[in-house]
Amino acid sequence: MAAPLFEDFEAFKSNILYFVQPADEVVVTEDTPHVRASFCEYFPALCSLIQRARVLHIKINENSYRLFSWTDRDGASCGWLCKQETPDVSSLPVLWEHQLLVDSLGGIVKSYNGPDNALTENHQFLFTKSSSNWFGSPWRDYYFNLCEEEHIAPMPVNNLICFTEEANGGAFMCYDIISRQVLLFAHDHVHMNATELPGQPACTFHLVAGIDSFTDYVEALAAQWIDHLLPFKMAHA
Repeated sequence: MAAPLFEDFEAFKSNILYFVQPADEVVVTEDTPHVRASFCEYFPALCSLIQRARVLHIKINENSYRLFSWTDRDGASCGWLCKQETPDVSSLPVLWEHQLLVDSLGGIVKSYNGPDNALTENHQFLFTKSSSNWFGSPWRDYYFNLCEEEHIAPMPVNNLICFTEEANGGAFMCYDIISRQVLLFAHDHVHMNATELPGQPACTFHLVAGIDSFTDYVEALAAQWIDHLLPFKMAHA
């Protein structure tokens, strides 16, 4: 049976300790999914997932969030806390599909009780426009230094925007705003389904199996969570 709506926020707080502080001003209200037809056409798996969500609008001090929650196969609440931002929060020229996603959903800043090895696991952020950035220092310098040491011609990196960051700050998903290709930059460990980009130094850029575009990444993430959830009819029994 699905957890009562406001219990989702309690489940979030019990799983993500210290995100909400005792002195914070917190206002929680019931919300509903807001997805446009264009969003569903471009992100069908994510649209299906969001339409199944229990949604809360949460204001913590001056920051606004939406908590999207579901019931997993063990009957527990699980979900994402997404930061809500205005389109002009950053002048970064993100892809239009990236902007479409954050306009509809927001950027994921926390997830709880998710599937093992999910794309949402152990991240500082995913998609949040104010946190997305050009591929820059210190990893830009690290990359160029490796290329110089190994006598490898560096690939063009001036058009790379990083739209996720792992919690340790050492791995990012980036897309090229011209070619739209998605690459993983990781310097410290091997990631599942990732292979080093041919012709580049080890422990720098990688290809991820089945993920060639921003849309591929988003839909793969959604599919992982759909598989993690209690089947829809059972969740609403």
